Amino acid sequence: MHKDLVRVQEKIVENIGENLRTLEISDKRPVIVSVLAIAERPLAEEEIAARARLGSKEVREGLGSLLKKEFVVESADKSSGRVGYELSPDVEKIALRNIRSKIEAVRSSTESHVAECEGLLESGKAEFDDYDRLMAKYLREKIKRMKAVSTIMTRRTALLRLLDSSEEEKGEIKKITIE
Repeated sequence: MHKDLVRVQEKIVENIGENLRTLEISDKRPVIVSVLAIAERPLAEEEIAARARLGSKEVREGLGSLLKKEFVVESADKSSGRVGYELSPDVEKIALRNIRSKIEAVRSSTESHVAECEGLLESGKAEFDDYDRLMAKYLREKIKRMKAVSTIMTRRTALLRLLDSSEEEKGEIKKITIE
């Protein structure tokens, strides 16, 4: 491959690494994913480590996690017999489902806590003194914000569900209930 093309690949991976450091993210899996995303062929573990400028232990652990979550697949190199790794052909769908399930889990947890908080505010209401009523009012405002975040998550989940299902249903858009 031409040296300038190799340099472009290096710069892309370097950019991902810098962004992770800026965001104070220590997880190196995005670097591995970026290496595989721009690779011209499936790569062996050693090649990934060299291109990502990571230790072999970090790459092995990252690949293990990515394989388990199906973001990466193994492919055997028939000429050398070595195991190569590449991004799953369905990586976008897998990522969407992963994001959607995490948003749904956070939303569900938030709604559960909101319901519990509202119940606590109601159950002690008769015993509140002036300060308690003021504090309860303040806490109700915070609970309203939690509800707003939960509503936003519900809408985002519906959008992700639509994006995930539209290709499988050949672009047919169905009505999705937003709770």
